[in-house]
Amino acid sequence: MTPRTCGFFPSRLSLLVGMAWMLGLGISTAGAQTTFYSLDFQGGTTDYTGNFRALYTTAQTNALNYPVTASGGAGNLSLRIATSYSGNGSVVFDTTPADSSVKNTFSTSAGLDVHFQVSLGGTGASSANSPSIGVLFINPTTETSSQMALVNFDSDTSDRIRFFGGNPNGSNSGADAQGGTTTTGDGGASYTTNSITNVDVKYAISGTSALLTMTVGSLTSTYTFASGTSLSNVEIGLRLYDAVNGTAYATIDNFTISSIAAIPEPSTTALMILGVLLLAGLAYRRKQGFTAAAEVH
Repeated sequence: MTPRTCGFFPSRLSLLVGMAWMLGLGISTAGAQTTFYSLDFQGGTTDYTGNFRALYTTAQTNALNYPVTASGGAGNLSLRIATSYSGNGSVVFDTTPADSSVKNTFSTSAGLDVHFQVSLGGTGASSANSPSIGVLFINPTTETSSQMALVNFDSDTSDRIRFFGGNPNGSNSGADAQGGTTTTGDGGASYTTNSITNVDVKYAISGTSALLTMTVGSLTSTYTFASGTSLSNVEIGLRLYDAVNGTAYATIDNFTISSIAAIPEPSTTALMILGVLLLAGLAYRRKQGFTAAAEVH
């Protein structure tokens, strides 16, 4: 008797072609995250003064917004309020800080990702006496409206993520209105060890609403602002709060502004699934072919 053979027997080449097609499709549609700016502060305070400017108006009282100063050596930049009074201050990322007419703006069409590392120093941490740091997404037209994600470092084991919308210089809480519920947990920051914790804030648009997701160490929270709050272009800033008499403070490092990696469209995802099924079918038929060829009657 002669061996039976399968009528359709795909070659290794066809399988490799299919796999290459799938890989190429995945690479072309998944997108890559693009880093617009990255600061490791190896230049110390020079990197700060050359890339940030104060966000406040002369009409404001000092009690609402204190200037922010930088101290520390290369790669170890502490940002503090320039006074011993308990208050807050905001700065904007701006590579030409001396020229108020030129602003660094970022399109939100693909989403934005702001990332940095923070370590805590000083003493006196408590829910009523602790530093906080927020990431601001500011309307560049007027600089009087924004969305903000903020973390309060309340103690060595408890942090709070909160969201605000409104004027970034509006009140002592950093903005006009708090949004959503407070998320509390341990993000991993510690005053006793000065441990480094990653902070990441993503800005996306859902319909006409701004959507912020903040991750502090292992703690994550997301909030969708009201309809009509989305901004097509934003400035990016930091809002700082110093504890009473500056007894506790935050130090930042490795500050980056990036796009959010693109997500494949549903139609593209469907094509990728079909490709996977095609490869699975080819592999199955090939296996059947080997089985049939081995049978002798």
